[in-house]
Amino acid sequence: MTGSGASARGSDDDLFLLTMVGFLTLGGVAAAAVTGWADTVSWLLAHQVLVPAAEHPLLTVPGSVGAGLDVPRLALAVAAALLAFAGVAGAARRHLARGELR
Repeated sequence: MTGSGASARGSDDDLFLLTMVGFLTLGGVAAAAVTGWADTVSWLLAHQVLVPAAEHPLLTVPGSVGAGLDVPRLALAVAAALLAFAGVAGAARRHLARGELR
């Protein structure tokens, strides 16, 4: 049988390893996002989600060389964000009413 000291040490080692893996994963995701951003912007422009800089968008997206959202696209983005927020708030309210969320 092992003592409680060995168990606590193993737990600390596991926590350290999990933290290191988390930081490395976060770095990998950030690097992938940076390298893939140009491809993402070109895809969004090709599918007319963003308007090119020549059309003078109301809200420019950082790192997109002037591409961004015009008024109709911005209104749709705001509406989608509000719907997502309302869905999350409603789900949280239901869980709070049931006592499942603390």
